[in-house]
Amino acid sequence: MVYLLVYSNSFGDREELSTFFSACSYIDHWRYDLPNSFYLVSDESAFELGKRFKQQFPNARYLLVEITNNRQGWLPKDTWDFIHNYEEEY
Repeated sequence: MVYLLVYSNSFGDREELSTFFSACSYIDHWRYDLPNSFYLVSDESAFELGKRFKQQFPNARYLLVEITNNRQGWLPKDTWDFIHNYEEEY
């Protein structure tokens, strides 16, 4: 599944999170192009990812939502390609 993670500054900065997501066995791919947001690809449910994030970042606020076909936005072509390619795999 492809998710959009929107997070507070207490979650960490972009560099810290990039390093964290790269090391996570449960995050298959990730990308960013918006402030305080990441696109994440994982086999895990949003609930399971949320439990893991809560353990790692107990005081951070965030919203994690699956990107579905009911969507619209103005994003770079590379981001739409990322979303389309990975949603087809899952």
